Amino acid sequence: MRGHSTFAVFHSCFSSEVLPEGIYQLYLKEIITDLHEEFPDSSFLAFNFREGEKRSQFAGILCEYDVTVMDYPRQYEGCPLLPLSLIRHFLRVSESWLYLGNSQNVVLFHCDRGSWLVLAFVLAGFLVYRKLHSGERKTLEMVYKEGPKKDCDVIKIDIQCLVQGDGVLECVHLDLDPEREVMMFRAMFNTAFIRSNILMLNSENLDILWDSKARFPKGFRAEVLFGDVETRSPSKAPAAILNGEEHGGLPIEAFSRVQELFGGVDWVDSSNDATLWLLK
Repeated sequence: MRGHSTFAVFHSCFSSEVLPEGIYQLYLKEIITDLHEEFPDSSFLAFNFREGEKRSQFAGILCEYDVTVMDYPRQYEGCPLLPLSLIRHFLRVSESWLYLGNSQNVVLFHCDRGSWLVLAFVLAGFLVYRKLHSGERKTLEMVYKEGPKKDCDVIKIDIQCLVQGDGVLECVHLDLDPEREVMMFRAMFNTAFIRSNILMLNSENLDILWDSKARFPKGFRAEVLFGDVETRSPSKAPAAILNGEEHGGLPIEAFSRVQELFGGVDWVDSSNDATLWLLK
């Protein structure tokens, strides 16, 4: 006989926003306090998909509130997946935990930044394994749709550079410290092979650091437009206004942000033997 399944996913996993350290600690403490009040007779087991090898901050905070935490890696050999042995271990542990304590135990799901893909895969497997959803692919797509949705800004940069023959295009990100450069992507080309004065590049055509592939969404695209020398605009580009600030040198134009609203998806069956909480 299958027991009552109560599990919860932390709301922060569905957001691309990074909470400041102090706010993050307060966020976790308030949620755990509310859970203990809502389920006074329950014990909690939290699965966390962490970044790095060290004990996560999430585990340190929850252990103070008598919550058992199991840290799992967020990748295996560079891929956002877990070995089959770890997935089987997760499913067996979660099932055993839900059967203990007269079916009053609660399972919590959390992931560190950049670990959503692993959490989504494991959560979909959990739903199918517990027979809360049917259809592996359908369940996986449903969970992925609930993942973080980032704003999409279209940025135009007028480089004003004469090129002929072999060329290298490199995009770097200047962090808060202007002296620190983070390489985003790089592409090599030859102008002899450019057709219609346009070079279309997607994530598969770019040289990307092995640990930064998660930064690029599936539909990421870069377009390099070339003009004839005779029609080249003046060498000094005018300043542009972006978000109320003046930027000299390279003009940048930001267009309206594209946001996709969450769809009204039923996470679990409407039966009484399963309960899902979204922890905000």
